[in-house]
Amino acid sequence: MTIHSMETEGLHHSILRIYGVVQGVGFRPFIYRLATALGLRGMVLNKGAFVEVEIIGTSEEIATFISRMSEELPPLARIDSIERTEGASGKSIDLSTFKIIESQVHATHGANIPPDIATCEACLAELFSDKDRRFNYPFLNCVDCGPRFTVIKNLPYDRSETSLACFPMCEDCGLEYENPADRRFHAEPTACPRCGPALWFEKGGYPELQQMHSSALKNHSSEDELTRAVLAIRSGSIIAVKGLGGFQLICDATNDDTVEKLRARKGREAKPFALMVSDLEAAQDFCYISPRESELLTCSARPIVLLNKKSNQDRISNQVAPTTNTLGVMLPYTPLHHLLLRETKLPLVVTSGNVSEEPIAAGNREALARLKAIADGFLLNNRDIVSRYDDTVCSIVAEKPMVVRRARGFAPQAVQLPYRAKLPMLAVGGHLKNTFCLVHDDKAYLSQHIGDLESIESTHFFNETLNDYIRLFKIQPRLIALDMHPDYGSSRIVSNWLARKDTPPFSVDLIEKVIPVQHHFAHVVSCMAENHIDDTVIGVAFDGTGYGTDGNIWGGEFLLCTLAKFTRIAALKPVKMPGGNSSIREPWRMALGFLVHVKNSAGRQRVLEGLVERFGEKLVSDVTSVANSSISPTTTSCGRLFDAVACLLGICDINQYEGHAAVLLQREAELFRNSQELPPSRRIGSEYSLTLKRRDPGASTAPWQPQPFLDIDTIELISDVLRDLAEGKSTGEISTRFHDWTATMILEVCKEIRDRQNLNTVCLSGGVFQNRLLLEMSILQLRNAGFKVYWNSQVPINDGGLSLGQAVAALSQLGMLEPRG
Repeated sequence: MTIHSMETEGLHHSILRIYGVVQGVGFRPFIYRLATALGLRGMVLNKGAFVEVEIIGTSEEIATFISRMSEELPPLARIDSIERTEGASGKSIDLSTFKIIESQVHATHGANIPPDIATCEACLAELFSDKDRRFNYPFLNCVDCGPRFTVIKNLPYDRSETSLACFPMCEDCGLEYENPADRRFHAEPTACPRCGPALWFEKGGYPELQQMHSSALKNHSSEDELTRAVLAIRSGSIIAVKGLGGFQLICDATNDDTVEKLRARKGREAKPFALMVSDLEAAQDFCYISPRESELLTCSARPIVLLNKKSNQDRISNQVAPTTNTLGVMLPYTPLHHLLLRETKLPLVVTSGNVSEEPIAAGNREALARLKAIADGFLLNNRDIVSRYDDTVCSIVAEKPMVVRRARGFAPQAVQLPYRAKLPMLAVGGHLKNTFCLVHDDKAYLSQHIGDLESIESTHFFNETLNDYIRLFKIQPRLIALDMHPDYGSSRIVSNWLARKDTPPFSVDLIEKVIPVQHHFAHVVSCMAENHIDDTVIGVAFDGTGYGTDGNIWGGEFLLCTLAKFTRIAALKPVKMPGGNSSIREPWRMALGFLVHVKNSAGRQRVLEGLVERFGEKLVSDVTSVANSSISPTTTSCGRLFDAVACLLGICDINQYEGHAAVLLQREAELFRNSQELPPSRRIGSEYSLTLKRRDPGASTAPWQPQPFLDIDTIELISDVLRDLAEGKSTGEISTRFHDWTATMILEVCKEIRDRQNLNTVCLSGGVFQNRLLLEMSILQLRNAGFKVYWNSQVPINDGGLSLGQAVAALSQLGMLEPRG
């Protein structure tokens, strides 16, 4: 925290502008109580981007106030900086006491809007106390918890600017709201059964919506409606429940038939579902939980945390997460979740209310229309969702929390940058796992997870969310950054803006420049930005697909990077992708792309015979011919290498979701390592062949002298895998050796680059590093070799973090970054 004093004379009348997380976290009531306790006069008001405090007292009292303010903050508040001016503000307000006065709307760029916050212990005590007037009320909250981002329409954060504005407070709630000693003093979303939102239950379809809405409010209690939903869940039904940021599909996680039914209806054949349990003790029945994982599970964000399954648990249906050794577990974060878990007495599947890969449903009518083929019933409410968002997914990597999907509990809080942008920037992200990023001054506002831009609905969600951020933060972009790939959904959105085919929520006429940023460079810069690195680094960017500067598909890249420029210095040796994009969905095609380069062997013949048996001789022959021709695109993708090896081992021919083959390969390696009790640092048996072939890189426009480019030979690796197959080694052992090879390859290439370039900092990024086993092995080996190692943790390591890297790289290329004062 820094304090900037504009005047230094020791007057007894000070004005403080306080920046940070000071909206929606009980900050103004806290200031009121502190000032009153110290006998200070003055006022506090919300100005959108900051909170202003005017205080009158002795210099010692004011110093004590500032010190205690910083030390005794509310749990969810954070002060980034304080600007102090001496002298009266000139407002004609009676300052004979200390007051909270009405908010004043100023430009809100620079504001930190809090995310939604899990129910606090004090509210839980009221929820379960039959003597409390909010007993069993599913919408209770206070200044320390409850909805924030999902109900805020505009700043400053006052009730009139939220979706609770249509619920006038009853007398009791009003008294609490006005009482400085009360936990609900200026708690904007506060409500109770008399004056707040209500639940009602429907068995599906449209016809009774309006009638049931009315009767729910007038003739039914939320408790009665909740009971109907609970009985439905216990009987094996799938219920769509309106939550904080959208609808969730909920069912009994112990019922195989119900979970299989949910998979079939949702169109989600294999991708894991999330599990919600009542508390840590319940989670420990099914999973191993480390102290760091426990902290993450119980933090105020309450994310989904990826935990290792206990092999001997037999209560959770195997259909919940059939392809992994982990369960995505979260604890309840709303009063409604707590009530559902208490009443059902079941662990619950809680997954996004959508058909797979579509945006989450947010409105009642929208949910009834979109989810009617999935849900057997709907638990609705009449509190509008202003901004929709999914649950956040996290894991612990090398004892450090890592965000895999950034949404509820994290967005829209800014990522603090170590420099300032001279012009506001919008970066529109990638095509898959899309997010966008707005940069103003030293703050990067990364959107919540939007998803894959492969449908009209997803594009609409992108535009809707961008409109929310522009409205809340009042940022007019002057620059736009995007991926180099012209056919990405995000690139097409920008093209349509510039061609005036679509209208964005800002003035296109004020856009000065549009900057394409190479995909893997953006990955590395995202890691550099969040870790506050501005030196030259070795960037390791491993993913499935990214458009290269040579027009080919990259994905197994070693880059020398500054924030502004990069040189590609090593990569996996290119191989053919027979069928182009079809190879991404069908790993067996990638396997053939490698096999055409391998000499005859027993293992090769065995694999080919298996492919002919599964896909037919003609199709295999046709795809082999394509792989041998010049019409197939080539790729250096590490993700496609994982796909090919998974197919060779017979564990995945068709990807049911992005990364499916790699997940199965990781599972095999983890099961084998666990069975052999192998620590991450331990390799097994003989190593697979690793050959680095040097070639002339051609002309270089980067700031480094051209170096011999390193081609990393993967054909010898595939030959070794086929040899082990022929020798009868298990899929688990081969997968383990493959992971060992990949981590060792990363180490050896980085060492080669260090020797030539005298660089010792490595940044790991890209979707392949969602593989926790590979990431932890790579971190450990690199650290043991003396490297400083960084990876994404605040923003997703996959394409969900791409927009941050695009924004910072484009600003740096244009000379639009300056040191933060």
